[in-house]
Amino acid sequence: MPRFVIYIIIAFVILISILHLKIRKTNKITKHGIFGFFLGSMLAFIILGLLTLNNILRVDIGCFIACFIFIITMTDNKNIDWIDYIYTPMISFSVFYGIMTYVCWLNEGLYLSKIAPIFGTYESFLIECYKQGYIAGMTAHYTRNGIYTAFGLITFASLLFAKNYKKRYIHVMFIIIMIGALLLTGKRAHLLFVICALLFSYYIYFSNRPKTRMMNFILMGVILLFGINILINFVPAFGNVFDRFDNLLTDENVETRFRLWSMAWDQFKENPIFGIGWGHFMQTTVIEFGTNLNVHNMYIQLFCETGLIGAVVFITFFIGVYIMSIITFYDQRRRQDVYRKNAGRDLFFSVAVQTFFLLYCFSGSPFDDIHFYIIYLLAVGVGFLYYSTYYKRDI
Repeated sequence: MPRFVIYIIIAFVILISILHLKIRKTNKITKHGIFGFFLGSMLAFIILGLLTLNNILRVDIGCFIACFIFIITMTDNKNIDWIDYIYTPMISFSVFYGIMTYVCWLNEGLYLSKIAPIFGTYESFLIECYKQGYIAGMTAHYTRNGIYTAFGLITFASLLFAKNYKKRYIHVMFIIIMIGALLLTGKRAHLLFVICALLFSYYIYFSNRPKTRMMNFILMGVILLFGINILINFVPAFGNVFDRFDNLLTDENVETRFRLWSMAWDQFKENPIFGIGWGHFMQTTVIEFGTNLNVHNMYIQLFCETGLIGAVVFITFFIGVYIMSIITFYDQRRRQDVYRKNAGRDLFFSVAVQTFFLLYCFSGSPFDDIHFYIIYLLAVGVGFLYYSTYYKRDI
């Protein structure tokens, strides 16, 4: 498919989002309108970035898919039962990457001779990571594998709160499997962020039980830590990630990130209003680092590349939809009889994914991964859908 066709499709999606602005007779912009405005602004920045970079076609297609899913989830508030069907593809997606993590770890010969070569120029990097105990599975980077297994963990944790589901032990089993797979990737930030996301969502879920909530919250944390400790005792390889915590202060990767943050911030100060241009920071790292690197902090990268104007648009969107989802989740726990049957499960998923995303933005660049922001936008859409269908309707 020609690139200009992709741009036309994305432009059409942007037009729809802008037309989604609803002006009341009093000439006041509704909350739907503000939401549509920020969506249109974000997509405009994405298109400007695509027009100035030689990105491969899959990035364009990925942007379109993400935008399309977002539009559907944002606007279709007449019937939201379709949300029940998002979990099957999420389960299939995460289980595949989780299982393949174990397959690659258990069969070194298969991984080194058959799987790593699939990723072409990444082969030598993947082999080096494998020897250090960082399992990338069926991805080109162990960071990406950590993201996918973390999403799997969130998905199965959310399903524990589905109503009238008797086989919860199956979900518990897969939660254990996903925790093990995440530990095998060696990603300390992903492990820390997903635990924080789950505990925070768990805390909100029991907000309707203030007397026992703190005890349940502590119990959940103890169970997680105890379970991880058991896994490490049985399989020492699961403990590699904690060795990385011990070496945090002497880790060269950490030092490199501080340098990247400093470079990006200096470039922002030189171009504070409009930034240096979407995706252009990578081009400035070749001289000092010998390769293209991202900032590894999405917030600093937004200020650096899109300036104050772009960063405010994106960050306002991130925080705005997050707050909407949280207050709707709290409301659902207080008025469960008003919401649909599995609203607790869906809002747990939405808040947990968004929490993970916002935390990950401090140490990574989620916009570089198509699957990441598709899942993020899906979670945002679910949260906003409940907000507009139930919470907003009754206030």
